[in-house]
Amino acid sequence: MKLTLLTEQHRAMDEDIIIAFRNAVIDNNQKRVNFYLSRVRPEMNEILTDWLKTNPLENKDAPLTPLLMPKYKEILAWSEAKVDELRSISEAKKQLSQKHNDNSDKYVLNGMLFASVMFLLGIASTQISFRVRLILTSVATVGFIIAVYFLVPFPFTTGG
Repeated sequence: MKLTLLTEQHRAMDEDIIIAFRNAVIDNNQKRVNFYLSRVRPEMNEILTDWLKTNPLENKDAPLTPLLMPKYKEILAWSEAKVDELRSISEAKKQLSQKHNDNSDKYVLNGMLFASVMFLLGIASTQISFRVRLILTSVATVGFIIAVYFLVPFPFTTGG
């Protein structure tokens, strides 16, 4: 996301600078042309200088704007490729984090099941009636079996 935003910001700044630069060239304002050349990123300076070398005011075959220069197209293609690469890495990490999040949710649910089993067994031990103790112990046993059933397929990790 950050690189996408940076790429879009560079593209917007490039377009603004190129419009102003082209206007300075058309107005034959060498002071403004030099100002822009001294303030732009090095790769943009190269593109603007190369565009000036094509003599755009006299040469009808010259690109209409520095945005059409091959070097600028290369920079855009590289930026877009880098953004796509990072986006695919980001998507893979997002899917992995979702998997880990799902696992943690399952562990919490299992923890709640085991806590419920312990609660039921604790309550059962305080009951005088054999029937109530049997029912609570049976429910706790079923809960324990369910919790173990869900626990077995969980991934176990050791250390960091």
